[in-house]
Amino acid sequence: LDSTSGKNAINQISVFQEHLKINGIILNKMDGSAKGGAAIPIMKKYGIPVSFIGIGEKIEDIEVFKLDDYLEGLFDEKN
Repeated sequence: LDSTSGKNAINQISVFQEHLKINGIILNKMDGSAKGGAAIPIMKKYGIPVSFIGIGEKIEDIEVFKLDDYLEGLFDEKN
C-alpha cells in the first residue's frame, strides 16, 4: 500500500479482502513526508501485520517492519 494514501489505504484492504486472503502488508513510500499513519488502524481493524516497508525506489530499499522503530519515528518531533 502507498503510505501517502492515508484512509484510502484502509479502503483498499476492504476491496482486496473481498477477493484475496491478505496475510501481510508492505507500506511503500515511507522515505517521504508520509509517516504511514494507516499502519496502526490497519493492524487494529483487520489484524493484518505490516511486514515490510519501502524506503526508496530500489529492491534493496525494502526493510522488515519493526513496530518499535515505527512508533519511535512516528512520535519523533524532529521528523
